[in-house]
Amino acid sequence: MKPEPISLKDTVEPLLKELLAEAEFQSLPRMFVYPNSVLKKSILLLGINPSHSSENHGNIENYELLQKDNGHPYFKKFEEISEYCKTTWTHLDLLFFRETNQSKISNILKSKSGVDFIWRQLEVSKSLIELTEPQVIVVNNSLARTFLGFDPDGKTNVWLGFSFVFDNEIGTYRWNKVPVFFTSMLTGQRALDRGSYGRLKWHIRSTLIIETERKKTAVVELKNKVVRTQKYDEAESLRAQERALETRLSELRF
Repeated sequence: MKPEPISLKDTVEPLLKELLAEAEFQSLPRMFVYPNSVLKKSILLLGINPSHSSENHGNIENYELLQKDNGHPYFKKFEEISEYCKTTWTHLDLLFFRETNQSKISNILKSKSGVDFIWRQLEVSKSLIELTEPQVIVVNNSLARTFLGFDPDGKTNVWLGFSFVFDNEIGTYRWNKVPVFFTSMLTGQRALDRGSYGRLKWHIRSTLIIETERKKTAVVELKNKVVRTQKYDEAESLRAQERALETRLSELRF
């Protein structure tokens, strides 16, 4: 089953136009870019923000992501992970403004208007993450991890407030039952070394296989409950759950 794309134009572009128009944001970054769409039920790779390029011209631009041959080295690792795991991938930056130097985000956050500028973009990204219903999430930026609300030291981290719980069986975190992998950047000077990158691919694929087996077991258990139940309404409810699980299994494609 081909994953369903979610168009971002009606969700993201109105926000960006507001940020460009409002007086309090005039001294903040003025160039934005976002993907035309994100895919549902795929590997969701989360970054922090798009980099700046001398080739960029408009205040608001968008681009199309392909499963292969995107032509930009940043996306090459995403394509490799997808191919290795035998499933589809999609990508989203939590922030939409162009800036290559990530330290400048810290400068933006020093003012009240800067915090609001960042927060309004994060709110939209949160809704998009929830809409994608990802198979797994890969967060490949430490600041993105902080904005999501990851709190490894027990300190208060308000931002998006995602609650991450470690699952010993799969060896990584979960958010809303979705496996989440926190890693460093996959490309550039601070990219993962080859060995760590290979282990990450293996870990993601192994987790997807475990998730598939869990859902297969759940389908069998529901089928058995349907056979045993004597009540029509209860049996119909169980059959509905069974159909939903079987649909999810077909989407995992393992």
